[in-house]
Formats: sequence, structure tokens, C-alpha cells
Amino acid sequence: IQIGPAFSAVSLLFGMSGALVAGWTMTWMAKRGRRDGPILISMIHSLTTLVFGVAACLSPRPEITLGLNGLAAIASTWSYAAAMTGLNQITPNQLRGQIMAIYTLGTGLISMTAGTLFVGLLADNVFRAPGGVAPSLASVYAACSIAALIVLAAGRRAYATAERASVASAPAVEFG
Repeated sequence: IQIGPAFSAVSLLFGMSGALVAGWTMTWMAKRGRRDGPILISMIHSLTTLVFGVAACLSPRPEITLGLNGLAAIASTWSYAAAMTGLNQITPNQLRGQIMAIYTLGTGLISMTAGTLFVGLLADNVFRAPGGVAPSLASVYAACSIAALIVLAAGRRAYATAERASVASAPAVEFG
């Protein structure tokens, strides 16, 4: 089995469909009164990364890694869809474009610089044996997932308050 093409296919299929599933799930939650759907979806994404992403990095066989990556990929785009939805729900209309641009720039810069930097530093200084990239990547996945869970849990109440205030101040829209 060629892992590279297989990994790309799994990531593409599950990653792209994951964003749609996140949107449908948040809509389903909102219809049932759960207005904190974006936070909950992001928490599920963090848990999925913590369990399956870390296990994939530490897996002894490529086939197992591919399967675990497939499970992690299902929720891999959930946090992006949830963040965009959540920010749109609590941001005033006239600021949404700017907030989305800042969010996209910030997440891109952080993920492309800090993530790779920390993996490299750990591989060079902590996990120095051959194959040290795998535990380095697993450590960064674990640390980021746990930090995200803590931040999301701490901000859940504030998000719900901001979302309620946003809904209360929104002008009524009439159709027809």
C-alpha cells in the first residue's frame, strides 16, 4: 500500500465531508436549543485529535496509522467550521469580514509557525533518537488538544452570553 496517496485520499474525503457534518450538527443542535454548538463541536474535535491523532503518531504500523488518521480526519475540519460559525454568531455584521480575516490570518500563522517549530524543537532536543519526529508530533498534538479543551471549557459560558446578546440585539428580518 502506498501510504502517501492513501493518506491524501483519506484526508481529502473525510476532511472535506467533516466540515459539512459539523455544519449539519450545529444546525441540529441549534434546533434543539443548544446555542453553544460551535464550542461543543470544537471540543469534540479536540478530543478526537487527542485520542486518534496522538495514537496515529505513535502507531507502529503504517496501516494502523492510516486508519487512525481516517478517524481523526472525520473531525479535522470541525473546528474551522465551528469557529467561523461561532464568530459569525457573536460578531456584529459590520465587523464580520475583519474578524474572519484576523481569525484566518492568526490560525494560519500559528499553525504553520508554532506547530512546526515545537515539533522540530522537541525532535532535536527531547526525542533525539531516530524516529523522534513521531513522539514530538504526538506531544504537540496532545498539548494543543488539552489546551484547546481547557480554553473552550472556560469560554463556554462567555460564548453563550455573547451569543444571547447578539440574538437579542439583531434586527428582525422579514421575508416575503
